Amino acid sequence: MLYISWESSLLLIIKLNIAIGTCGMSIGLLIGSFASSSIKSFYISLFVYLINIMLSGIFWPLDNTDLLLVSVFLPLCIPIRRFIKLINTIASCDNLQITLHPVVSDDIFNYMSRNELPAEVGGSGKSHSFFNDELYNDLVDIRDDFLEQNAVLNNQMMYVNHRLEEDDE
Repeated sequence: MLYISWESSLLLIIKLNIAIGTCGMSIGLLIGSFASSSIKSFYISLFVYLINIMLSGIFWPLDNTDLLLVSVFLPLCIPIRRFIKLINTIASCDNLQITLHPVVSDDIFNYMSRNELPAEVGGSGKSHSFFNDELYNDLVDIRDDFLEQNAVLNNQMMYVNHRLEEDDE
C-alpha cells in the first residue's frame, strides 16, 4: 500500500492557489489589453498557452537540449519536472522507471506490444474511432430505453406539477 503523508500547511496551499489565480488573471488582463477583439485575445492566449505546454517538457524530454535554457523561465517547466521526479520516486519503489519519449519515436514499442497500442501511434490495435463507433452503436441500441424513461419522467413531472397547482388553489 502506498502511504503518502501530507506535511504542508493549509494556509500555504491557500496562498499558493491565490497566487496561481492572480497570475492567471494577470496574463488574461495583459492579453486583453493588447488585443482589440475577443477573437484576437482568444488566439493570442491559445498561442501563449500552446508555447508554454510545448516547451514545458511534457511532450519530449528537454534535459539535453538548448530549449531547457529557455523553458526554465516558463511557468510550467518546474512543476512538470517536479511531477516527473515525484512519479519516478513513487515508481522506483517497484523498480519501475518512467521515461518520456519524443512524440515521433518508436522507442515505446520496446516497452509495449504493438497490439496494445492504437493505430494512431503506429500500433496495430483498435483506434479511438473504432471505440467511438462502438459507443455510438451501443447508444443507438438503447435509445428506445432512454425514450421510455423520458416518457415516465415526463408523466411524473406532470403529476407533481398538477399536485403543486392544486396545493396553490
